[in-house]
Amino acid sequence: MRDALPIQCVEGVFLGACLTNGLATLTHVPVSFKSEVDGQVYAQSQAILRWVGWHTGLYPADLQLQMDMIDEAIFDVKYVLRPAWYGAALGRHPGTGEPLLPLDAAQRAATIEALNDVVLPKRLAQLEGMLVRASDGPYVCGARMTIADLNLYVFASGVLDGSGVPPGISTELLRGCPRIRALVEHIEAHPKVAEWNRRPTTPPIFEDGEQRKTVSAF
Repeated sequence: MRDALPIQCVEGVFLGACLTNGLATLTHVPVSFKSEVDGQVYAQSQAILRWVGWHTGLYPADLQLQMDMIDEAIFDVKYVLRPAWYGAALGRHPGTGEPLLPLDAAQRAATIEALNDVVLPKRLAQLEGMLVRASDGPYVCGARMTIADLNLYVFASGVLDGSGVPPGISTELLRGCPRIRALVEHIEAHPKVAEWNRRPTTPPIFEDGEQRKTVSAF
């Protein structure tokens, strides 16, 4: 069995769905990198998140450039964490799933040190600067919540509590990023987000005896 990694991007999709009030056709979303819409199976959770956002007003065309800028910056930060997550220079082998170019203990330690001391402080400072230049808040695009806020909330929350970063990565990295921390607090206080965060963490058991993680739309 392969080691499981946090699926923060899928959590962002779920959060977008939970903030939906008018998507009557969405009854549940599977915890998977694939979703089915009108009989067609689609992969890539970020694509699904944008689809949900487009259908619910959380991905407006006039703000697309601002939203995509933040989303791409978040992706850049997540990407540099891959060697620390997988313990390998190139992540998983696409065919076997085994670590590709594994790191030894010294290389792992050096990777964590470089991420904590050099790479992540710079990347997160860049993201903070983007927020400051994009708007006066409280959201990424000003007064309107979008999928970029949900994406940033899920990612930054995982940095702050350690659940979304590899072991050894500091949870103090956002200390110098007041706009990011303020956005996390603002999103967390949203009634729908608070409701989502209070949800049971144990999947329900269905009549067939299986556990499946689902989320209902509002």
